[in-house]
Amino acid sequence: MIRTVDGIVWECDANDFRFTFVSEAAERILGYPISAWLEDPHFWANHVHPDDREEARAYCLRCTRQRRDHTFEYRMKSACGKDVWIKAVVTVVSKDGAAVLLRGIMLDVTKRKAVETELFEKAERLRLAIEVSDVGSWDWDLQQNEVVFSPEWKKHLGYSPSELPDRYEEWERRIHPDDRTWVFEHVRRSQSDPASAYVVEFRLRHKDGSWRWIHSRGQVVRDSGGQPKRMLGCHVDLTPQKQGEAERAALLAQLLSAEDEERRRIARELHDTTAQQLAAVKFNLLRLKGAYSVFRCDEDPLMKETYGLVEKSLTEVRNLTYLLHPPLLDEFGLSGALKELAASISRQGELTIEVEIGAIGERLPRQIEMALFRVAQESLNNLQRHSGSHSGLIRLDGDADQIRLEIQDSGKGIDWVRSNRGEGLGIRGMRERIRLLDGTLEIESDEQGTTVLAVIPLRAKPSQACLDKDLDLELG
Repeated sequence: MIRTVDGIVWECDANDFRFTFVSEAAERILGYPISAWLEDPHFWANHVHPDDREEARAYCLRCTRQRRDHTFEYRMKSACGKDVWIKAVVTVVSKDGAAVLLRGIMLDVTKRKAVETELFEKAERLRLAIEVSDVGSWDWDLQQNEVVFSPEWKKHLGYSPSELPDRYEEWERRIHPDDRTWVFEHVRRSQSDPASAYVVEFRLRHKDGSWRWIHSRGQVVRDSGGQPKRMLGCHVDLTPQKQGEAERAALLAQLLSAEDEERRRIARELHDTTAQQLAAVKFNLLRLKGAYSVFRCDEDPLMKETYGLVEKSLTEVRNLTYLLHPPLLDEFGLSGALKELAASISRQGELTIEVEIGAIGERLPRQIEMALFRVAQESLNNLQRHSGSHSGLIRLDGDADQIRLEIQDSGKGIDWVRSNRGEGLGIRGMRERIRLLDGTLEIESDEQGTTVLAVIPLRAKPSQACLDKDLDLELG
């Protein structure tokens, strides 16, 4: 029966640990002959790994004196010099109140220890990776409604591991009021629909009362019946990134505002000085023409050429003044400014620009009107210079939620769109203006023409408004 046991069955004296019996498995597991075990009074202690010897011997001696059965693990050196992990299960045999014999079994657990070591090393690498990447993790038992937050998860909110209890309610009550409804909807949908991923960005309240932007990603684990039983995932603190984006947006907005103000100033100076001076020169030329008509000087080629140059320069200055800052944008809004822009291009004779204005309601905010006007201006400029088209269309419409501006032509398209080359400064400027207003700009171009579509929401996103407010407080 002893031979069938996959381990070393043994018996030894409780006082000096000298073996009185050792099964044949000892030679197979450790490589030493049975005689060596029985003849050497200190065989066990001498063959325990030096790093484990003192602790293993002291533990066994203490339990023996207390007449207490015990189990412990340590390493022994095999005959070939390898380390063999041993799990010793020991029974203390007592007589007259004193331990007299120890009986037990030594099990070779080297393979199990190797697996445990590998798992530990993997877990340690994962822990270090999470710590270095500063990613928080969470594990939610849906059936018991129990959740575990990692130390990094709690650190993102300013808490030590012991300060914040591992409870679902701790997460729920820290969600920003404006984010609650749709975050809970994402959670519900990911649990009810296996095809729906849980990926959200929302705000959680920090220990100091501030709001932290969190990117959270999770996965639902289901039972054999497809029912959700567990949800686990990670979250990343996006607050520094969001603040950086907001600061960049604020600086860009200031730059664009300064640019618009400079355009306004230059347009005013051109109108009040250069245009007035050219008008005066034109008037004087007319007077000269009248004064010398008797001598037929009005038919002089130089006089005609000079008068034509002045008239052309005056027209170009007025056009430049309008392009720098269209006065109709301030007086009559975006609709009127777009109509005048289209009319001024059509008057040049090379292009016909149609304008369709939908029901856009009252005046739009100035920033939106200016951004959309600049998009139309840049798009029509590209149309004139590159498309080869003889016609174009400006369409402006919207509803209570958004405003849409579309510019179309039937030309040959834009080369950089079809060839994937980089955008020019004008296109990038358009994108930045629209992006600052949480809008989108799409450009589609092929051999049949180009379509530019700008869409801007009319209702401010609560999250962005909150972030802008926080940033104003920090920059102020």
